[in-house]
Amino acid sequence: MTRRAVAAAAAAAACFATAVGIPVGFCLWYTAMTARHACAALEILTAAPVARPADAAANPSRLQLWRLYEGLDDWKRADGCPR
Repeated sequence: MTRRAVAAAAAAAACFATAVGIPVGFCLWYTAMTARHACAALEILTAAPVARPADAAANPSRLQLWRLYEGLDDWKRADGCPR
């Protein structure tokens, strides 16, 4: 191979590595960052436990709040957030 062919191959390899490596690296970083932010938000929203109401018919708003808390807690566990 000539010197010019080697330089062209090196340039092509560098362009390919840049074109593929930067977007893939950014996607991995962004996904991890977003997951950390989601876990932080779920930690805040589920920090204070909500007890199930004894009489749901007498206080439906508390039942709704308990269901919301349970859903967020399930979501937190499903996402693999630390407990």
